Amino acid sequence: MNLHSDRRDDDEDLTRSDVFSDSWTNPGGASTAGGVPGAETGRGSSKDAADRDSDGRDEVIRDLREFVSRLGLRESARVSKEQIAQLFEASAGRLSLARTVVEVLRDAPLPTEMSLRSFADYIATLTPTPNLGLAEGDIRFATMLSHLSAFTKQTALFAIASVPSVTADGGGSKDAENILMRLRMSGVVVSAGEIDDRQHLQIPGLLAAKLRHDFEDADGHGEAIEQLSAALLDQLENSQSTDPALLADALILARQARLWSTLVRAQEAFGLSTFLLVPQASCTAFGSLPAEALDAEPTLNFFAMIAEGLRDRLEDGIDEKRVRDALVAATHPGQLWKHFPGPASAKVESELDGPPPVQGERAGYFAVLRRIVDLSGEGRHPEAAALGLDWSARPAGRRAHLVIRFITAVSLFHASDPRRALSILHEIETPARDNHIDGDFLLPAIMAWSALVAVHCGDHDTADDYLTQLTDGPWFPLILDELVHPAQHIAAAKRALDRLDLDLAREEFRALADYPENRSLWVFLPVIGRMIAVLSAATESGLLFANDDVEKHRGGPETSATGADLLSASRGMVFIGLGRLKLAELELARMSSLSDERIVLSVRIELVAGRYESAISLADTWFYNEVLTPLRRAELAAIKAAALLRVGRVSDAVAEFGTAVGLCPWVGSLLPLAFLPQQDRIDLIDLTTSSAVWDEINLAFAGFFRSREEFMDRLRSVGAISVHHASLPQLSAAETQLLDCLAEGLSIAQISRELHQVTGTVKNRLSALYRKFGVSNKAEVISRARSMGFIMPA
Repeated sequence: MNLHSDRRDDDEDLTRSDVFSDSWTNPGGASTAGGVPGAETGRGSSKDAADRDSDGRDEVIRDLREFVSRLGLRESARVSKEQIAQLFEASAGRLSLARTVVEVLRDAPLPTEMSLRSFADYIATLTPTPNLGLAEGDIRFATMLSHLSAFTKQTALFAIASVPSVTADGGGSKDAENILMRLRMSGVVVSAGEIDDRQHLQIPGLLAAKLRHDFEDADGHGEAIEQLSAALLDQLENSQSTDPALLADALILARQARLWSTLVRAQEAFGLSTFLLVPQASCTAFGSLPAEALDAEPTLNFFAMIAEGLRDRLEDGIDEKRVRDALVAATHPGQLWKHFPGPASAKVESELDGPPPVQGERAGYFAVLRRIVDLSGEGRHPEAAALGLDWSARPAGRRAHLVIRFITAVSLFHASDPRRALSILHEIETPARDNHIDGDFLLPAIMAWSALVAVHCGDHDTADDYLTQLTDGPWFPLILDELVHPAQHIAAAKRALDRLDLDLAREEFRALADYPENRSLWVFLPVIGRMIAVLSAATESGLLFANDDVEKHRGGPETSATGADLLSASRGMVFIGLGRLKLAELELARMSSLSDERIVLSVRIELVAGRYESAISLADTWFYNEVLTPLRRAELAAIKAAALLRVGRVSDAVAEFGTAVGLCPWVGSLLPLAFLPQQDRIDLIDLTTSSAVWDEINLAFAGFFRSREEFMDRLRSVGAISVHHASLPQLSAAETQLLDCLAEGLSIAQISRELHQVTGTVKNRLSALYRKFGVSNKAEVISRARSMGFIMPA
């Protein structure tokens, strides 16, 4: 179609003095001094348009109000020079466009709501094509840019050079700079001012609408729009920061042109933060999608559900806070994953086993994300991590890449590879920080998990830094909060325990327990609960009750090997504290052979069982082993010091305790000292209280205690109930069998028949069993044996 028309008299420049005359009147008043065309402007076409599409007319009527408001036109008021200047800017000096606006406003009732773009589209149907004085090719490039609300020079050049269907030879223009210069010199492209510290350009609203309207039926229109939409996403994904105006344009273009795959690409590129960046455009693009879109791209169901939820919550209007609150509500813990898209795992695995996708091709982002979540829920964390590592090595959008890398790091942590997990988290933190949007979960989640993994690795400085940033920063509320707060609560609780701040540890524990969804982190509830109990219980029954009480938190996804080790270690600590060493040994047997928790627990059992030389030997053997973290080395040094003290090697004990005390500031934890039996701890503190070894540790923890005296008193007082010494009777196989019979409630006669022994032999062996346990009757031996772990609970 020919985009030119002969120049009309009413296309003269609006800067004519008579046009700026204050004799122009408002809608509903007299005609203007310069005269407003009547039939020449195509007034009758407004009725035709309304007859063809009543819904479109309703939208125009709604959209009219904002335009009127911007012009400041009111009944019984005159049109000022400033208002006419706005018309001049909006029409790029084309009088036919400006006069049509005034005529429409003169006769039309003022609607309640409207957008400038819809009103401009309506005006475009009523006016002839203006003569822009440009070549056909330049007009086509101008028409392409008219689909953008505002754009930088770089975006304009990129678009001109990247949309091949606009040019005759089907290739992007190599003359982009000159084309843009000509468009600017003609007044078709003008300055839009500074947006986010960058200069932007635009095609004035009324002229842009006319160009879009006239180009709509031209050859290659649909292809050009598809290419432009893809080019915009390329620009957005490759830029250092996201331009909301460009993103909104890309979404609306894709929706209007029914480019469903482009919408999928956008949701993969920006995720749920799309709704935070451009809420109105996101709801328009993803809301009320037709069946053909959802059939062609099933993953659009996810964003369609979010868009409809936001529309319902934002009926009274859209602003930044309302959008954020609505999106937080829509992604409430435990609510989102049931709507999360993803095909069957077999399809995902088939797709991933195939050849790598070409550059720019989607590689099943949502399918892979869903599969990783499912694998993690089944406790198959190594598989989840391997899948994430494989997929993230392929071409993908920036946001999709960051999210998959983050989920992979979480899986690596659960798969007992915390150092690699922390490395990935550090790697993705900078790009996530550069592109953070208030309300988005990704950066706070990276920080929370970095804190948790750092605590696990003994890197307390890193953990404290992230926790401080999370506490001090304006991060909350967040979408997908469940990926942030549980990890943050766990890291904060563990750091509170490191400082023996039991009140804060309880507060964080309660916050974690009350959180609606802890998923794979549920194991930390019983672990932290038992640590608090071991340090604070005042009676044996209180410690036993606390141990049983935290079992109610058991549940959630299958636990990993790391989680299982933590659970067994926590139970083992309680059993050691109660003197039930046999039960502690059973927990020890369940743990991974090279778990550092297992190594320390085994040495602790030797100490409490009275096997001091064995405890010293094991501590020496493992101290420099590479599997041990500095925190576990500090624990071994403290246990060895207690064992040396018990065998009378006081000077050696003091030296070893000095090593443990010296390691505590380095690992940022007082737990290596606090977990010693209280009597050993007090004796070793008394022996070293005037030593310089305490200077550094007092300085390191000074900010958490009011005085040195309070610090030392806390160290002396915690863990008061834990057993100091609980030697175990050494039972023969026959005595173990006899004990089992007693536990089953058999009488001596029944035991005699069961073991094929005469009653006299049974009585003699029973007396020997009483002596080993230090009791005098059957009931007492059963009770003592059960408390020591020789008899398992039913």
